[in-house]
Amino acid sequence: MLKLADFFHLPQVDTFLEQLTHDGPGLAVVAGLDLRSGEGFLPSGRSTIFRILMREILAANPDAHCVVVTRAKDAVRVPRAFQRRTMVMTVRPFDEYQAIMAEAARRRPDLLVLDTLDADNAALALAAAAAGLRVLSQVDSVFRGAGVARHLLDLGVSRAELQHLAWIISVQRQPALCLDCKLPYTPDAAQLNRLLALLPQSEIEPDHQPVYYRAVGCPACEGSGRKGDVLVFDIFRGDPGAPNVLEQPSLLPAEDYVLGLAVRGYLPLGDVLHFESEQFHRTYKLLVASERALADSHAALERRVAELEVAHNVLQQRTKALISLQDIGQALISSDDLDALAVQVCWRARDLCGADRAILYYLRDGDQAEVLALQGWDPALLHTRLPAEDVFRAGVAAGPVPYDAWPPGTTPRPPDVEGARLRAGLYVPLLAQEQHVGVMIVHSTHQNRFEPGEVALLQTFANQAAVAIQRAGLVEDLREKIAELEA
Repeated sequence: MLKLADFFHLPQVDTFLEQLTHDGPGLAVVAGLDLRSGEGFLPSGRSTIFRILMREILAANPDAHCVVVTRAKDAVRVPRAFQRRTMVMTVRPFDEYQAIMAEAARRRPDLLVLDTLDADNAALALAAAAAGLRVLSQVDSVFRGAGVARHLLDLGVSRAELQHLAWIISVQRQPALCLDCKLPYTPDAAQLNRLLALLPQSEIEPDHQPVYYRAVGCPACEGSGRKGDVLVFDIFRGDPGAPNVLEQPSLLPAEDYVLGLAVRGYLPLGDVLHFESEQFHRTYKLLVASERALADSHAALERRVAELEVAHNVLQQRTKALISLQDIGQALISSDDLDALAVQVCWRARDLCGADRAILYYLRDGDQAEVLALQGWDPALLHTRLPAEDVFRAGVAAGPVPYDAWPPGTTPRPPDVEGARLRAGLYVPLLAQEQHVGVMIVHSTHQNRFEPGEVALLQTFANQAAVAIQRAGLVEDLREKIAELEA
């Protein structure tokens, strides 16, 4: 469990946080930007300091009861030692934040914790503070001190409500000097003049020249001169009697804090002299990274939507095919005209799998195969009879298999003469009661392969078609025998 003592910090921080821990009603905010995307950026450490403050307040007040209002249960982790005196109220997506906050305030907790401040609850948090509650929250912000108060105005808070803003603890992490290669550094005249403008506001005495450092790079820091990181604090305390909270200075400005870190050898002097400009540059880079991440997320979302639309269209087609498959089966079983049935089978099969050519062979007398129907081939082939061994391939599985040759009985021709090249083909045995009834061959001249879903649909249809063809063939044989008997 992390404590503030686990991080290097200036001793003034302990004093101010001790005051915050024992303070009365009001809103205390931990501000910082924890960027979740973009390389080269350190998270501010805001959430860690937020959890430490919550734990320290509860530890300093053994009888205090706490209510946590959060959108997700894992957003605020309550220490096990304080769980018995802490109630967690989760704001579900369709709940109104105002009703949840009203219920939380009605319980009059000693500490009200909000997972984060935003436009939905910033004014409600200050209203709870105005009602005498002690409120602790955090906010995503690149600002510090009174700048965070201005940020709250953008979230819909009024200037009058800002009078109940008690504390703002702004934090950010900075890359620290490498302790293995840092060396003492003497500032030049221009740097000393800039330092003199900062010294009166800091803890450093003007008549005492401190030692500053720089790093030259070493194997331990891979030549960067930086290794690890250090927290930078900016501590602001609101004064209810002040005429304008937005004009109040911080008790411990970040500029003074980085100067103290530089004196102690944790930051180079350049980080102090160019702190303000570096903050603008850092904010700009953060905004660019956020914009890039947003654009990437938007592009990924658009791709996902396109994929879902394609999948939805395919699913609709498959659903329609499956729904109509039963109707097709009923139509096939009710037909006893073998020739008409074969034509219908070819047409339906081509439609199910997206083929544009189909031909159906029917086994006659065990040694001959007759072309009963075709689609996309020369009509002169109709009722042509071939040796059965030319059509029925030995060792072929019961299901559809790839077929890249021309159908038996057709004359192979070059694509420029034929008008289209055969790209994908399937050889579909028609089996009824494990007996060969016939064979259907389908081809496509516009797609390179048939999708697995199309093959599965064709297999299901072929099973139904085989039974219907066998039945129609038996009916045809029976009619011929009846006609012979009548003759």
